[in-house]
Amino acid sequence: MKYALTIVAILAFAYYITMNSMLGELPLDQYLTGTQIIESFATWIAIIIGGWWTYDRFVSERHIYPRLETTHDVSAVPLGPSKTLVRVMLRVQNTGRPVLKCDNVLIRLQQIAPCEHLEWIEEQLDDPSFENGEGPFPVLGERELRLDDMEIEPGEPDCFVADFIVSATVSCVSVYSHLANPRKVGREIGWNQHSVHRINGADYDTKPQPETESSGTAVA
Repeated sequence: MKYALTIVAILAFAYYITMNSMLGELPLDQYLTGTQIIESFATWIAIIIGGWWTYDRFVSERHIYPRLETTHDVSAVPLGPSKTLVRVMLRVQNTGRPVLKCDNVLIRLQQIAPCEHLEWIEEQLDDPSFENGEGPFPVLGERELRLDDMEIEPGEPDCFVADFIVSATVSCVSVYSHLANPRKVGREIGWNQHSVHRINGADYDTKPQPETESSGTAVA
């Protein structure tokens, strides 16, 4: 609505100048000719409309910023009576318009079950001063992948892999991943993904455990 009012105001101003010049109330030599006035204002209107379209398309809808969909694929393979290999695959797809540059990926594995400190974790979650909504479950491992100018084209998928060797008694894990946004230099802003997976590591078997999946979408 405000855009329409602005255009009407511009046209009214052009009409005012033209009419006053034609009636002799304003010296014509102080203004452009009628044809030049129409051409000039038509150009300005085109520029304004083009600017609004550009702003709405690329800034308001954030098409100039990268968009990413992330998915966790987690599989478990027994390595013996006491150890299990947990493989985390962070699958990503560039759903935005610009090329996505990846510099840093963090993947963290936490133990959910069995839980040896359940009462303490419950107390932390119930504490009003506890600012993190995620339970402080023990960390089994963390992998930080340093990438050398890796790029993902618009619409293209890719994946990052992190392996963890954990106790065979672990039956449920939480996976956290963070892919840094290169457009936010110096700030810890990017795409986060959380998921929980049963790996049945407590049941030793020579066969690989079935793969589980969790997906999500994120914009920065």
